[in-house]
Amino acid sequence: MLNPAQRRVETRPISLAAAQESILPDETILEYVLAEPASYCLVLTRTQVAIVKLPAGQGLIDKSVSTFLNKITAGEFAAEEAKQLYSLLLGPVPDSLRNYHLVVVPDGSLYQLPFDALINPAGKYVLKTHVVSYVPSTTVLCFLRNRQHGIKPRWPSWNRRCPLRS
Repeated sequence: MLNPAQRRVETRPISLAAAQESILPDETILEYVLAEPASYCLVLTRTQVAIVKLPAGQGLIDKSVSTFLNKITAGEFAAEEAKQLYSLLLGPVPDSLRNYHLVVVPDGSLYQLPFDALINPAGKYVLKTHVVSYVPSTTVLCFLRNRQHGIKPRWPSWNRRCPLRS
């Protein structure tokens, strides 16, 4: 049986207007869709929306991510791979839409990729130029930002003395 808080949770995708309303003024959501022969990035800011076609399909992106991660895992420097991934994933997004805070909604192999470690054409890590966060979907981000904070968890009887309870 669902409790009252669970009954209020939306299970449908949110509207574009609701998504944009939840975006902070200095924030951009980058929602990736990997496919063949082309992949895309849905770019959302508080006031603008764009669908950006990426210069590669899922196969090349997956291969580039795998090569990058394998080098990093082996303790090797992967600057060229980081630059290539930047050019595939962030480079096509217009500068005018790339705000300081980037919220990445990954797809497929991008769930494993630390966008912070990518290197822009000027040779700077994304970590030095942007704040990057990750969410599983724009709907989840909107839900988390708009949830009611007055709902308190119910503690099981065996855990009534938990010092972390509010």
